[in-house]
Formats: sequence, C-alpha cells, structure tokens
Amino acid sequence: MRIHVLQHVSFEDSANIGRWAARRGHTESVSCLYRRQALPPVSRFDWLVVMGGPMSVHDEKRHPWLVEEKRLIAEAISAGRLVLGVCLGAQLVAQCLGAKVKPSRHREIGWSDISLTPRGAAHPLFASFDSPLRAFHWHGETFTIPRGAKLVASSKACRNQAFVYGENVVGLQFHWDYTPGSISAMIANCSEDLDESQYVQPPVELLRELPRRCKETQAMLDRVLDGMAAKVEQ
Repeated sequence: MRIHVLQHVSFEDSANIGRWAARRGHTESVSCLYRRQALPPVSRFDWLVVMGGPMSVHDEKRHPWLVEEKRLIAEAISAGRLVLGVCLGAQLVAQCLGAKVKPSRHREIGWSDISLTPRGAAHPLFASFDSPLRAFHWHGETFTIPRGAKLVASSKACRNQAFVYGENVVGLQFHWDYTPGSISAMIANCSEDLDESQYVQPPVELLRELPRRCKETQAMLDRVLDGMAAKVEQ
C-alpha cells in the first residue's frame, strides 16, 4: 500500500505510524509542508496521513500551504482514499468535512484516559478495546463532529477525541503515534504550552515510564491501522 504523509513541522513526523508501515511492508512518502514541498496528486497514494503541528487550521496567512493541503485532503476523501488525521491533522480533516475548529475549553497536555462512546465500542475499529484507554495529548483546540461522522471517543478535558466518517476516514485528537523521542521533541519545541492549568501535566509526568507507555499506545495504534488497512486489502 502507498501511504503519503503530510508533515507540518520537523519534530512531528509519522513516528509510530511510519514504524507500523515499515513492519507491514507498505511504502511511505512524505511532503514536508514547512519546507514548501510539493503535494502529490491523489492518484499517487492509497492512504493519506495528516500529522500534528503547533499551528492552527485557521493560520492560512501565516502558513499559506494550508490552503493547498486542505484541497488535497478534501480530494482524497472524495476519491475514497483512506485518510487518517492526528491532532492538527484531525482538525484539518474535520474542517474539510464541514466541521468547525475552535479553542478547546481546556488545554490538554499529558497522559490521560479516553473513553469509547457507545458508537465507538460498537465500531469495528475499536470494538476489541477495553475502555477507558490510555492516550497522550497535546492540544489547545478542538473540532466539532462533522455531519455524518460518528463520535467514537471522549475525555474529561475534551469531548470530541475521535471520529470516524464513512468507511475510510478517521480523526484522532490524541496521540497514539508518539514515540518517546516525539514527546521529548514536543517538550523541547513547545515548552511555552506547559502552563499550570488543570489538564496540563509537568514535564516530569510527561516523561514518566515513557518507554512502557509508548509501547502500550503503539500496540493500540497498530490495531486501528490494521483495521483501516483491511478496508483496502479485502
């Protein structure tokens, strides 16, 4: 399978998604948007993965490449490609589906549980999980659920944590994609986000038992990615 990744900053790459793709024998290509690299036509990939980043979906004047990126996401959805958005990527996908993206009531950074909704617990991608599920978070904005999509996971700090649209589109506000290196890089590059608000953990907690926690979230991500891939491989 041909997977194409949209990367917004140097320190948020495909991480565990790329590791999964390599283990499964899929090919991965990347457009580094912060380097103004060209976007491919939809015909050149089977799966579009949209990564996170510290910018907002609304920052088109500061990051004009967002306009072309949104166009590609919309085209990929319309063409029936698999589409996975993570954090900022999920917000971009939601916006392309007509949803709103706005500041979240709470900034959410750190390790906390997400709970599956009844629709999530019944959905084939998530039905095998025991809720609640551990996840890593780093976001200050949130999305509304697009019309026709299913809300599949929520947390105390942020109601809309994950959605599924049709048979081919998934948005995850949380990070199962992060490796220990990803989290260390976020602390190094986005430390200004680490205030003392209710749902923001200090660096010492973000880094606690990091290899074990990331191994657990990687295993959960693998199950979702395998389920998405099966849609194409059937």
